[in-house]
Amino acid sequence: MTNAHYGSIAAILVVMIGLGFVGESDYKAEVAQQDFYCEMVGQWKAEADQGVAPRNRAGWPDFRGQYAEVCQ
Repeated sequence: MTNAHYGSIAAILVVMIGLGFVGESDYKAEVAQQDFYCEMVGQWKAEADQGVAPRNRAGWPDFRGQYAEVCQ
């Protein structure tokens, strides 16, 4: 192999490693977003159990319809 081939292989490896870091960052952001959603829906449900009127509750209702399976 020539030096040009090694340079191409090195460039491809650098790009792949960079994409790995970006993918991990995206994953962490998605997990943080899901945690926040669960927290807000949990707060909404807790205040509903206490009899707080919907307009006075903090958080929000389970608009994604996934609280029971994702957040528990």
